[in-house]
Amino acid sequence: MIWAPNQNFAEEVIEECAAFPHGDHDDLVDATTMAVMRFRQGGLIKHPEDYVESEKATTVAVNEFMDGKLNWSETKEES
Repeated sequence: MIWAPNQNFAEEVIEECAAFPHGDHDDLVDATTMAVMRFRQGGLIKHPEDYVESEKATTVAVNEFMDGKLNWSETKEES
C-alpha cells in the first residue's frame, strides 16, 4: 500500500516498481524497499513469515551473555 497525497507520484512509484528490474530507473524502488525494511525492523509492519522469537528465550540469552556465560559466537546460527 502506498499513501501519497499526490496521485501522480503514487502512480509513478507503482509504475517504477512494476517495471523493476527491467525499467530505466530504480531510485523509487530503492527508497520504497528501504522504507519497508525499516518499518519491519521497527515493528511497525509485520509479514506472516517473520520469525518470532519467544520473549523468554531472548531474555535468557541476553542475561547469559551479560553474565559472561554465553559467547557471541554461540548465538550465531550455523550454516
